[in-house]
Amino acid sequence: TRQLIRYRDGGIEKTPWQQPCWGCPAWFVNEKDENDKGVRHILNFGHTFGHALESDSNFTLLHGEAVANGMLIASYIKGYYVELKTVLSKMSCPVVKKINKENIIEFIKNDKKASKNHISFIEVKEIGKPVITNKKIEDLERMLDEYGK
Repeated sequence: TRQLIRYRDGGIEKTPWQQPCWGCPAWFVNEKDENDKGVRHILNFGHTFGHALESDSNFTLLHGEAVANGMLIASYIKGYYVELKTVLSKMSCPVVKKINKENIIEFIKNDKKASKNHISFIEVKEIGKPVITNKKIEDLERMLDEYGK
């Protein structure tokens, strides 16, 4: 049986899997949005860095592991980074410590969500509050610099 993993008040709670997307309503996941430009787009949190990490690792990182690490990078200067890292470590998710910034940025520049020097990027200002933004590639470079310190 699949388990749904939730983080509650400092502990991990497992419950039976009942819906796709860890409990997201079906209309949210199934909404017709082939280009991920609407509300479904927020499900891409962590994917910009994640896909680049996955490619840079020659796919030795599993997709979920890469996206989880992308979430860590995206949240590094946010208040919930430590919480997220704690959850991932309790789930035995490997944390990428050494990042080849040049490779990652090159992968991001070739991402389908990139245009010129910008990319559509999901930020989570605080847990439960995602925002679709348009980031400059140089902003992502600075995020990688901060994360790599």
